[in-house]
Amino acid sequence: MKRNLIPIICIATLIMVASCKKFVDVGLPKNQLISSEVFADSTNANSALAGIYYSAISTYLGLNAGGLPLYSGLSADELTPTGSSTEPVQFYSNNILSNNNSNAVFWGGAYSSIYSANAIIQGVTASTGISAHAKLQLIGEARFVRAYEYFCLLNLYGGVPLVLSTDYKTTALMPRATIEQVYTQIVDDLQFAETNLGSNTGTNDRPNSLVASALLAKVYLYLAKNDLAATEATKVITSGNYSLEADPNNVFLSGSAETIWQLDLPYNHFTWIGQILVPTSTRAVPKYVINPVLLNSFETGDLRASSWINVNVARGNTFSYPYKYKSNVLASSTTEGYVLLRLADIYLVRAEAEVALGKLEDGANDINLIRARALLPGVEVSDAAQLLMAVQNERRHEMFCEEGNRWFDLKRWNLANAALGSVKTGWKPEAQLYPIPVNQISANPNLTQNPGY
Repeated sequence: MKRNLIPIICIATLIMVASCKKFVDVGLPKNQLISSEVFADSTNANSALAGIYYSAISTYLGLNAGGLPLYSGLSADELTPTGSSTEPVQFYSNNILSNNNSNAVFWGGAYSSIYSANAIIQGVTASTGISAHAKLQLIGEARFVRAYEYFCLLNLYGGVPLVLSTDYKTTALMPRATIEQVYTQIVDDLQFAETNLGSNTGTNDRPNSLVASALLAKVYLYLAKNDLAATEATKVITSGNYSLEADPNNVFLSGSAETIWQLDLPYNHFTWIGQILVPTSTRAVPKYVINPVLLNSFETGDLRASSWINVNVARGNTFSYPYKYKSNVLASSTTEGYVLLRLADIYLVRAEAEVALGKLEDGANDINLIRARALLPGVEVSDAAQLLMAVQNERRHEMFCEEGNRWFDLKRWNLANAALGSVKTGWKPEAQLYPIPVNQISANPNLTQNPGY
């Protein structure tokens, strides 16, 4: 999707300038230009919302621009670095220092987006030039963005400050909220978005009500509210808006029928994750390779292994690397975007919820839809424990190196210690949470560090 990026860049800069340095700055008051011009009408407010996404994709390996699949893949059992660069090795060894810059970029990027979402919510609410209907749409989208960022933050750091305004007097010294408090806000934001966003925007780069339903399904699953997770997932699956791509090679292309929500790229650009994972030539050593534990776990004939993993032979060795995103150079057109939510994920969310609810046949049917696309035989309806293991197996091979899924899954299943303790030297349970960046601890005396750091 092509856009005129100039006004988006300008408005995004105005809104986000106060929030890009450190958390203590996330509350600086909006200037007069933002309050009087950006929220004067729905057109400018829409551009401000688009600016949040532009800022996110502009950050090299930021939280929503390839950083989450890369670094969480290193933290889990998906990726291994071939070089000795300090920061990636810290993620791989599960020994992240509190001054790790990539970790700080995660925190700062998420709170910059949250700050901008809060500014839009406040500005749109106070605007006299935006219709009541348009206000609900704009606020719904901003609240969805806020919910998504908090969902990522919770699963990386645990309880975090729950910032819901731009008032620096109240945000600068906020303590951490509990996980339960933040999840309550996430659910409230997503329910509002689901109610007030339309069901079809004509594109997959801006959230609609079904995008909110998809994330809400995952949130409910993480909260073990399985009946609600299945209900929300079914809304998405039966909507008719999305379908599984027959060819796995098409899943991450722009315009994929499977994509529920993606972040579009500027014209002729590539994703940062594709740029860093795909080698510069067929003879180059990849910077990151598939962890042997993951590589050896694929079943014979799994189409995902041949479609989403590529091989280079270099220096007499064979290197297997992730190949979901295949573009790593500027081209005549943009072919890929950052896929943050897709249909296969939601099928597996529903399958897991169904198994937990004792609907074993329904769960097996959803699992087998995903396996059929991979040209694998279906699983048989068995007991709940075996079907849960089947869901876990499919999530591992379907969602590898995608938006923190494996890292988050291992932790919510209480399998991180068993899975990583056997393959990671020096693994410690405290490593399941990333450290709060040291500059945030220094700036806010009420902000406590995670155990073990």
